[in-house]
Amino acid sequence: MIDKKTRSGFIALMTTLVVMIIVIVFLASSQNVSTQGLSSTLSRRLSTEAQYIAQSCFEDTLILLKSDSSYSGDSLNIADGFCTITVTGAGSTKTIAITANTLNDYFVLIDAEVNLIESGETSQVQVVSFEIN
Repeated sequence: MIDKKTRSGFIALMTTLVVMIIVIVFLASSQNVSTQGLSSTLSRRLSTEAQYIAQSCFEDTLILLKSDSSYSGDSLNIADGFCTITVTGAGSTKTIAITANTLNDYFVLIDAEVNLIESGETSQVQVVSFEIN
């Protein structure tokens, strides 16, 4: 027969074990949610960084086309990434394709079409279409 003291001790021990298991499960699931949140935040930041690199390359391309209508593209290092620019087309209509990558292999593509307008000594670039993927 189990005396009252032993029974009370057994109940206290079992209660403590159940509470500890619940706390461990809660902490493990909280850690998992936290890790997923950090990963999502990092992905979003790197994707945004790739977009900034692509837009910077596009703006550089517009400036270079304004001063040299025969500009055909280049590879540029910008911040923590790089981009590859390809400019095609004859005459005043140019097609621009840009692939921008971060150092962590996130990439963004830009496809655009522009018209070069020359009036006297000044040149202007008019964006006809712009698509970012």
